[in-house]
Amino acid sequence: MLLICGAMLPDFETGTTTQADVLIRDGRFAAIASHLEADCPIVEASGLLMLPGMADLHTHMVQSLTQGPLDDLNITQWLTRMLRAQWSLTEDEWYYGVLLGCLRSIRYGVTAINEMTYYPHIDAVVQAYQDAGLRATFGIGATDIAENDQIRVTPVDECLRQEELYHKWHGRGLLRTAAVPQGRPACTPELMRALKQFARERGLLYHTHLAEGKAETERIRAWTGRGEAEELAHLGVLDESTILAHSIWLTQEEITLLAQSHAVVAHCPSTNMKLSDGAPPIAELLASGARVGFGCDGEASSANRDLLREARLGSYLQKVRTLDPTVLPAGQCYAMLTEQGMRALGYRDVGRIAEGWQADFSLVRTETLCTVNRRRILTNLLYAGSGEQIDSAVGDVLDGVFVIPSSTASSSKKFQLKVDDSGTITAPALPEGAQYWQCNGKHVMPGEQFSYDQLDDWLCPSVDIDDGTGTHRTTGALWPSPAIRPTSTTTPTTQRSRPTQCLTAASAWCPAP
Repeated sequence: MLLICGAMLPDFETGTTTQADVLIRDGRFAAIASHLEADCPIVEASGLLMLPGMADLHTHMVQSLTQGPLDDLNITQWLTRMLRAQWSLTEDEWYYGVLLGCLRSIRYGVTAINEMTYYPHIDAVVQAYQDAGLRATFGIGATDIAENDQIRVTPVDECLRQEELYHKWHGRGLLRTAAVPQGRPACTPELMRALKQFARERGLLYHTHLAEGKAETERIRAWTGRGEAEELAHLGVLDESTILAHSIWLTQEEITLLAQSHAVVAHCPSTNMKLSDGAPPIAELLASGARVGFGCDGEASSANRDLLREARLGSYLQKVRTLDPTVLPAGQCYAMLTEQGMRALGYRDVGRIAEGWQADFSLVRTETLCTVNRRRILTNLLYAGSGEQIDSAVGDVLDGVFVIPSSTASSSKKFQLKVDDSGTITAPALPEGAQYWQCNGKHVMPGEQFSYDQLDDWLCPSVDIDDGTGTHRTTGALWPSPAIRPTSTTTPTTQRSRPTQCLTAASAWCPAP
């Protein structure tokens, strides 16, 4: 069990918050009320916003290691160099690239990922997801049309690969597999249909790119006489289990088609703007009743894993497109980031702070957001804040562990600290099993000194401070952090050691064409 005391709980429809205690039992929200008591670890969360875990609907995590070298390129140059870079990475670099991306996502409050990955190092990718402890849905980007230096395979070969992936990894811990064709410009109709049939037979998500590039969309229309969305409808692959990344170059008829099909659009505004792909008609899609969520895409294009930032940019982009400041408001963005995004990935009881729901959430610092009007915490977080405000995240419901910091660090035990005449506190001896104290975002060892003021406004267990006049309770921060361990309960597929130089020179990855 874990008791979160005094957190601010959001109401996305009204934009308001209420203060309450939240009891977590067996990985679920067991009780939400004022003044709860329980004999269990306690987290003092006064002044912290409790935000449901967020879902990233489209990403390429290995691109965490190609951030930077691929900037300011047109789409053709970018695609060619990006693919060359990916294929030049070692297995260890794939593992650490994906792990780095996962940890960044967790840092920003994301607890579920929808990944489009690639060969040749799929086991390294999966191990990274296991070790990070994220909910991960993933599949291999399939293609049987040779373009942009991709490998040509047959539909039969690709389905066999997906079958192997499914039997090896689907349902293992928090992992799920999906059927993932790269997109119609890189896939024959036979491959698109075959992978959809594969997904339907096994109840899997179907994840693909749609209408990202104008030239590609025009090429599909020249081949088929249909737009890309019309083509996917013609092939029979659009339904509530289909996730469509980008979806920029759509006609009004195609917008209606997507709404009627109940497919989900993954809006990736940073990538769309940086690569000059175009501005997708998200406002029109939402107005038509279509389902939409957000994705960070790969860092080679988006340059970030901050999903709150993506939502802000997505909202701003639609306001500019439509010249209407009311479109895609903050409350709608939060719903898309949380419950609606989780539903798109097939999770029916994740993404809301409510009794009986799974306890995926983050705790967000708000002291720098609302200097004037604290009633506007939610809009200020979206429009004036970022994922940097997130202090901790909980996402592994199997083990119920804090990801940042570890929940095993929280304790109902009261730690006795003394403040000397100069206002200095000396870090006490560590509890059994702890590796260091954590204060003000830094590691503190026993005997090290810090000021009483450094404890203010930080997350911590109950701490008794003897200030010379008596003892009082504070919500300062003094965490005993345990030894770092993987959150996965499964045995890693490969024993890895940290590479001496994981970040290969950008010039080696991305030589001039």
